[in-house]
Amino acid sequence: MKNTREIIACGPNKTGGARSVTDCQRIRDYVALGGIAIITLDANAITTSTNYHTTFGGTGTFIAGANPTTVNSTIALSSSYWGTANAGISIEGVGVSAEFSGTSYTLPIGAQVLARFINGKPAIWTCGEGNRAIFICDNGFLRNSTYFTTITVNTDQERFFHNLLKNYVLVHLGF
Repeated sequence: MKNTREIIACGPNKTGGARSVTDCQRIRDYVALGGIAIITLDANAITTSTNYHTTFGGTGTFIAGANPTTVNSTIALSSSYWGTANAGISIEGVGVSAEFSGTSYTLPIGAQVLARFINGKPAIWTCGEGNRAIFICDNGFLRNSTYFTTITVNTDQERFFHNLLKNYVLVHLGF
């Protein structure tokens, strides 16, 4: 796959059930070979969310989180194209997120947390070789029509995700 694609987006669901550990290992191998993976998790795919996380070296399981999902960014993301999304902005999702169950979880070694739930649990993080895997706990962040309203990037949530793609994806591709 790395020979034909530089970046892939992996949703939480597939036809016919959860993604297996073997499926998730293919994505892990792809990142190890230099690919970039954007992995969205979801409460409707708890097994898949857990399989992705453990395959990348994390521990713990997921449960259905808040509805709607609200998280706060932990770092500022900026660019000359879209401006700055300061640390601490609120990011709103639609639907139920996948959230770590309890307090017995660890992120993979070297992971960088970009946003946290109000309770402090990680919600968006990067991990894998070169931090080229981006985990997003709720695909509803990208479907929220209140904060993704027009072609113009003019909300903090839009700035956060546009800068996330620019800073963590395009940089790895050499742009």
